[in-house]
Amino acid sequence: LLGYWGVAAWETLVPGMPRARSLAGQLNGLGALPIAPRGTLHWGTALAAASARVLKGLLPAATAPTVAAIDALVVESSRPVLRPGVLGVGVLGRSQAFGRAVADAVLAWAVADGYAVVNGCPYVPSGMPGAWQPTPPAHQPNPLQPCWGELRTFVIDDGADCAPVDPPAFDVFPDSDFHLAAQEVYDV
Repeated sequence: LLGYWGVAAWETLVPGMPRARSLAGQLNGLGALPIAPRGTLHWGTALAAASARVLKGLLPAATAPTVAAIDALVVESSRPVLRPGVLGVGVLGRSQAFGRAVADAVLAWAVADGYAVVNGCPYVPSGMPGAWQPTPPAHQPNPLQPCWGELRTFVIDDGADCAPVDPPAFDVFPDSDFHLAAQEVYDV
C-alpha cells in the first residue's frame, strides 16, 4: 500500500521538478501517466488530492474516522491556495484534478498486480516436519498471505534476481544449525 502511495506521490510531483524523471516505463507494468495541465499548480494540493484518492482506493474498508482524516488532509491543503490574493479557485481545481488523475492511473496499475487473486489464498498445512503449522496463542488456521510471492513486483522480474541464501535444513536436535537459529529468534 505504501509503495503505491509513494509512486502516486512521486508522479504527482515530478512535473514540478525539472530534472526529475517519471517512473513510467521503469516499474513493471506502469505505462504512461497523466500529463500536468497548463497553468499554475499548487503541488501540495495536488499531492493531497492524489494521496486521498489512492489511500481511499486501496483501503476500501477504512473506518469513518480514517476516511475523515484523509478528507481533512485535502481540505487543509486547500487553505493556502484560497487565501485572498494568493492563487485562487482555478489553481485549486486544476491541482486537485491533476492529483486525482494521477491517483486513478496508479490505482488502475495497482489492480493488475495480482492482489485480488492471491489475497487470502488457501493454505493447507502439510504436516511435514518443518512445514508451517498453527502456533499459540491464537492457533490461526492459515499463515499470513502465503501466496504474496506471486504478486507483480515493482522492479525485478523474479525473486531469483535477489534470492536469499538457503536457510539451515530443518532439524529437531538442539545442537543443529536450524534449532540454534530458531532459538536465537525465540530468545530475541
